Amino acid sequence: FPPITGGLAGKHIVVWPSHGLYYDSASGRWIWQRPRMFTTVEDKLTMSVVNDYLIPMLERAGATVISCRERDYQIHEVIVDDADGEKAPQGKFQTESFRPSSRPGFASGKAPYAEGVNPHTLGTTHEWVQGSTSGVARWIPNIPESGEYAVYVSYSAAPENSPRAHYRVRYQGGVADFHVNQQIGGNMWVYLGTFYFAQGLSADHGCVELLTDSSSPGNLSADAVKFGGGMGDVLRAGKPSGYPRYLEAARYWMQFCGADPQLVYAFGKHAGNDYTEDYIGRPEYVNYLLGAPCGPNENRNAPGKGIPVDVAFALHTDAGVSTGTVGTLAIYKLVDEKKSDHFPDGRDRMLCRDLADLVQTQIVEDIRKKFCSTWARRQLADRDYAESRRPNVPIVLIEALSHQNYDDIKFALDPRFRHDWARAIYKGILRFLATESGYEPIVAPLAPRILGVRYANGSVRIDWEPQQDELEPSATPTGFIVYRRIGEGGFDQGTYIAGGDKRYVDIPIQAANPTAVESFCVSAVNAGGESAASDIYCVSAGHAQRVLIVHGFDRLAPPALVAAASQTPDNLGGHGWEGVVRSRDRGVADGINSPLVGDQFDFDRSHSWVGDDSPYTNDHPGHGASYGDLETTQELGRSRDLAFVHAKTFAALGYGVDTVSASAAVRLPAGETANHYSLIDFLLGEQRSTLPPPAHIAGVGDADRYGLRYEVWPQAMRAWVKQLCEFPVTLLVSGAYVATDPVVGPAATAETRAFVKDTLRCRWTCEVGSQSNDLVLRDAPARFHVSKGVGEEGIYGVESPGGIAPAHKTGKILLSYADSGVGSAVRDASGKASVIVLAFPFECVVGDSARVWLLKQLLTTK
Repeated sequence: FPPITGGLAGKHIVVWPSHGLYYDSASGRWIWQRPRMFTTVEDKLTMSVVNDYLIPMLERAGATVISCRERDYQIHEVIVDDADGEKAPQGKFQTESFRPSSRPGFASGKAPYAEGVNPHTLGTTHEWVQGSTSGVARWIPNIPESGEYAVYVSYSAAPENSPRAHYRVRYQGGVADFHVNQQIGGNMWVYLGTFYFAQGLSADHGCVELLTDSSSPGNLSADAVKFGGGMGDVLRAGKPSGYPRYLEAARYWMQFCGADPQLVYAFGKHAGNDYTEDYIGRPEYVNYLLGAPCGPNENRNAPGKGIPVDVAFALHTDAGVSTGTVGTLAIYKLVDEKKSDHFPDGRDRMLCRDLADLVQTQIVEDIRKKFCSTWARRQLADRDYAESRRPNVPIVLIEALSHQNYDDIKFALDPRFRHDWARAIYKGILRFLATESGYEPIVAPLAPRILGVRYANGSVRIDWEPQQDELEPSATPTGFIVYRRIGEGGFDQGTYIAGGDKRYVDIPIQAANPTAVESFCVSAVNAGGESAASDIYCVSAGHAQRVLIVHGFDRLAPPALVAAASQTPDNLGGHGWEGVVRSRDRGVADGINSPLVGDQFDFDRSHSWVGDDSPYTNDHPGHGASYGDLETTQELGRSRDLAFVHAKTFAALGYGVDTVSASAAVRLPAGETANHYSLIDFLLGEQRSTLPPPAHIAGVGDADRYGLRYEVWPQAMRAWVKQLCEFPVTLLVSGAYVATDPVVGPAATAETRAFVKDTLRCRWTCEVGSQSNDLVLRDAPARFHVSKGVGEEGIYGVESPGGIAPAHKTGKILLSYADSGVGSAVRDASGKASVIVLAFPFECVVGDSARVWLLKQLLTTK
């Protein structure tokens, strides 16, 4: 791929989201450091921005990123150590030409860890000495469940080691190669990447290798390899937290990473209190990674890890209530822990102010242009906080918004906002480092929009279009990368397509089995780095009959939000019902709904949190207070891979499959499309017309930069479907709001209601047809279940499965809900086209075999 010359290549950045779960010795329990409010908590909200968006953006721009907290949401963890040999239950360690070393290393099987235990000193390491016979060290994990796992390696660093140790990851999708400088960063977890591994043991598609073919001379060290994030395993009061490791505070991750407690978090008056050790440890961990002369403030000459950290970044949210937005505060400190206005390496600490100004300016300007024109810019403040004072590199602490203020949180719960919030931070850091290093910054492109993947004569044509960034002229693609997956599993490492003007590529199909599904996605690249990948679209060669999947579900949205309309007391004495009403609409998360803790239960705006000495503490924070029953779950939102669920179901019945976006479909001639495909499958998921969130007081803090989006049947699509109905083709329509949105949605009109009746040939009966989400096939005893709640079998849950009935006597109810008897699927074959409408998303039917059987019944029932 082309080199990154205007991005962050070669830069080392340490980031951390605020707080995290910690053990409070006074109460004897594990608690969040901030209150649960408006369905989230600061400890998870900032984590969702940093882990889901910021770290990947920085890495795709070329940076090496180190987090002070576990970044992987995978709750399983497998650690294969060099001492495990061939018979350990967690996996196998194999060597050729590596020998045991006298240097200490990680030891598996020692968890959970008591206070003061460093797991990276309990075991051994292996080494390969330059000049020895070529060989390999191989770690083969016994993966407990198929899925994506972060891969970390550990080794013993030494000056005589190779600066380009060659690691190879073999995963379910291909091979990825990495070069790690083993002269630095030893006896800690060094992140390589996240990969899809299949359950069980597989040396061919599930292992990490350390090869002796490094292009740079030196010895090699082999210790342990960690797969997945896992559960917390630091003991307090005799047991661990019971929470996934990614939810715990940095204090526990730093111990698990082998940090010296006497230098990083447990020294002087700060020792012995996990809350204090956590906020002291985050900035000192930066110095520990650096080492002399910028080492930890307890001993700046300590060697540390020798990692050349360029910049550090801390993301927080603040408290406070306001009419309108509280907005964004940037904090720096011009005097360090030793009362000096210069860093130990001689640079001026005014760099902290420059960094803070650039990042704050970028955040505020981008939000004002895309979300809220009156977003508040707070102070650029020189304040004496541990996180702003202690790091011996440029550092900024951003208090991005108020988690206590409705007018701020209504934006923060929107995944689109969190994406752009993170992109603004990334751009601010980029501009700072480019200025310091003397090069022109180039912003990485936005993800392209995939338009279609279609099979013909042994090849697949992949079409896309770039997504223009209206805020960044430099974010223009100069090329694209096409990624491929065959069947289940992971994607390959991609094929580069040169040229920013390219809009398609033809690639030979690889699967020998005609019913195998091949999947594709596309990213955009330029000299600033790589974008995120597009949605994933699928093809299958199949047999004679072909299906066109029309992907019309691109909605991302916050949950339903209600602003206080009146201060008149209700019959229980409450005032101004305001907040997040997930029972009405949970919104659509971008993948995992990572900020979620539970539903809001206090909607009374008069209940203000005013301090720990008031009736409202972290346990009872007043207005916005929320339950915590969902904080360890992973509620599923919109996946980029939904077309695969449809494609593999059709392929199992022998159909060939192509996929196009809804925007591309409407440009296809209806007659040619109906002639080429026997069935058109409309994947509409939880698409529905979505308005911007209301402000507490109209005109103050409004979401005035974006309007109604995600109409399920926009005008162009309605016109195209009407044209299709003039030809002998089957239309299969599925989605939770396919009838609700055009009948009672905010964009509903007489014309959209007529479209439901006359074109879809069904009648809307209710917005929520079932509480159980169980389906009954009218002419058979079979039952089916639609995913609900936080999601089932990797698919999002449906909170509002619709209710429908035939609009004409020629129609027939095919499915109804078991608990209510309300119709959920209707077929009308009276016109030239046969139309089947499902008032629930087909991809949410639980079970591969159940979906195949149900689809067969839907298509054959007369």
